[in-house]
Amino acid sequence: MTPHPVRPRTSAVKHGLIARFLHWSTAGLLLFAYLDNGDVTHALRDPAAMRMEAWLGIGIAAVFAARFFWMQHGNGGASRLPADTPAWERRLAWLAHYSMYLCVLAIVATGLLIPAAQTTGSRALVGAAGGLHEFVTGFTLFVIGAHAVAALWHKLVRQDGVWEAMSTPWWRGFDRWLGRKT
Repeated sequence: MTPHPVRPRTSAVKHGLIARFLHWSTAGLLLFAYLDNGDVTHALRDPAAMRMEAWLGIGIAAVFAARFFWMQHGNGGASRLPADTPAWERRLAWLAHYSMYLCVLAIVATGLLIPAAQTTGSRALVGAAGGLHEFVTGFTLFVIGAHAVAALWHKLVRQDGVWEAMSTPWWRGFDRWLGRKT
């Protein structure tokens, strides 16, 4: 197996401020939603907490929709992969990004299914909706983890500028920790 060629750090075009803001704000919102989950807020027993969870999910969906629209239409295309990126890597990147969008949509949909199931009075239906929501959340965490590993692949192995295309100034500490100039 031949090693990947080292490319100059600047081969990927940097995303604009809006794209980076939407990327990191959706990451922050997902982290907040994961840490502030329905189990913690007792959403199944507290209608006010359930409404808050539903509005949080709708808000996340709205920001993700804005992000999707911006990345497709206002950003000159979502991909910042260099032109010589192998086809398999391009397909995998496409699959990962669209999987994240679908996963977030599924999280919101299954999250909204829980209060809808509560209106039926069926504990089995509420349990099934909650179980589906937890499964989709777990799968989403897997997809996000794969995304982070891929970003690190671009930073540490490929060194093709893809990491830097979405990074923000606060990542400079990570670069210093790695012993690299920014």
